[in-house]
Amino acid sequence: MTLNCVSLSRCAVAAALLLMAIEGEAVRGQMSFIGLGQVENSTHNRALELSNDGSTVLGRGVNLSTSTAHIYRWNLSLGASTIWSGSTASAPQFQPQSLSAVGSIVAGGCTNAGPAAVGYYWSELSGFTNVAGPAPNSTGCVAAVSGDGGTFVGRANTGAYKVSAGQPIQSLAGIAQFTTTDALHSSFDGSVIVGTAARPGESRAIRWTPQGSHLLPTLPNSVATIPRDVSADGQIVVGYSSNSAGARTPFVWDPISGMQTLPDFNSGVTTPTDVSANGLFIVGDTSLPFIGNQAVAWLDRQNAVNLNDFLSSVLPAGWNLTEASGISDDGRVIVGSGIHNGVLEPWIATIPEPATLTLVVLAAIALTGRRSFIRRRSTGYFE
Repeated sequence: MTLNCVSLSRCAVAAALLLMAIEGEAVRGQMSFIGLGQVENSTHNRALELSNDGSTVLGRGVNLSTSTAHIYRWNLSLGASTIWSGSTASAPQFQPQSLSAVGSIVAGGCTNAGPAAVGYYWSELSGFTNVAGPAPNSTGCVAAVSGDGGTFVGRANTGAYKVSAGQPIQSLAGIAQFTTTDALHSSFDGSVIVGTAARPGESRAIRWTPQGSHLLPTLPNSVATIPRDVSADGQIVVGYSSNSAGARTPFVWDPISGMQTLPDFNSGVTTPTDVSANGLFIVGDTSLPFIGNQAVAWLDRQNAVNLNDFLSSVLPAGWNLTEASGISDDGRVIVGSGIHNGVLEPWIATIPEPATLTLVVLAAIALTGRRSFIRRRSTGYFE
């Protein structure tokens, strides 16, 4: 191909744009999208979590006409398999929200409500099991399982706790002047745990490590800092900060860069939900004026993308992606939920390697100095 150029600079730009177009086709060729359908005749299905390796989706379906709920796992080779079903009246007591690395263990629930609640998990080998052994050991509700499947975290009457395989329940240290603590998420090996420490009028994000516990910094005017996930190595925390009016500011924290805000789509209601192992990719959801909830992602903590735009080349007609609830450790697989022809349905998407996307975005910014150009190129990135 011959490029006719008036000037050297214009020729360079034209050549770069041609290279970007070629790379863009290669990037789109690495994408895929699958709607998971309706499980067990449910009328409303939602993806709750994705295993670290990206192979297994944890989902929940509800049939409004029969008032029944189903908790299930889904993978590409076997499809959906139900692990629990029952009346929607009892479903709130089993609210699984965490998977082990390969999806063989599901955590999140209580055998009954109130002070006598006993936490439990489900596994392929043993079904439902009390995390602390036979009742009446009271462990409250289980919030998460570590990636290796050996540690469970949650909250009991005494506050945040962890339970490791073959070990007694371990209460996690509280923070002076904070009355309650709640463990919410764990690193892959269970050595780092994040959660909240609360007192009247304030809730702070807390991080427990083998060296002790510490509160994460707060953003200006924050009354609640809520961690939504921690990376596999425990070094990166994502979540949101709320002010007294309820407006949310998404954040990412690590020991080197400290607390950083993420682009929030100017919505004031943006929530990160999961982070890749290296922290390059973060997914979540936002609420946009006149549009409603949208599934979103952040690349390199700066470039924000609406996944409806980003996945437009592989997104079938009739879909509106409203939330992204999980991402694999390698950043290649995302799961979430959306409205498909008027019905809530979970979905799973494969995207290009983060390094490939980074090169394309940086090239466009260097050429134009305007991210609006990237949006016009239909990649979906915008301020």
